[in-house]
Amino acid sequence: MSSINVEKFLTQKDITYLIKNILASEKTPLYIMNSDGKVIHGEYQKELIEKYPVELSDKIFAWVVGDCRALVVSQLLSFLIKQELEKKMLAKELLERYEEIDLFDELSTQITNSLNLNQIAQLVLERISTIIECNIGVFLLLEPQSDQLQPLFKFGDISCFQFPRKLGEGMIGEIIKRGKGEIINNLCDSLICPTMINQLIH
Repeated sequence: MSSINVEKFLTQKDITYLIKNILASEKTPLYIMNSDGKVIHGEYQKELIEKYPVELSDKIFAWVVGDCRALVVSQLLSFLIKQELEKKMLAKELLERYEEIDLFDELSTQITNSLNLNQIAQLVLERISTIIECNIGVFLLLEPQSDQLQPLFKFGDISCFQFPRKLGEGMIGEIIKRGKGEIINNLCDSLICPTMINQLIH
């Protein structure tokens, strides 16, 4: 889940303006404090004891303290936080799609301008490593005559993998044989490696 700075969001000019309008129309004494108890909107009033959570997915971000009418304010703020989070998630997804399209466009240009497989392999790994957080990467080339996988370009320490490798041999060989790309997290849970590998691009 994407994250947002809820305290910053709740003190934005438009949100503050909205809350002030609600207070003015309802004449409701209330204040808002963050999850740590710090007042972030309004002023602390000792006589106010009822508090209502500003929450999303069972996570409490803030409290609206007042009388029973403060419940409406907490529900409204919870709704606005949900909308803000959904906008950020959509923006993140669109950015990822743009990065993928940009990668394919650059690869297409590179392939058109050069048939040097080493340069193309290097470009692929360098660009993918900026999109996916990883420790090592290897670009493998399948030799059709021997049915073996040979590393064409790599980064990081791949000494825990043996190459050349027959197609269908081991985890990597089996995945490539299936013809469907995968991302494997915590690869060392399955393999004995000299260093911790978080993700392997193949």
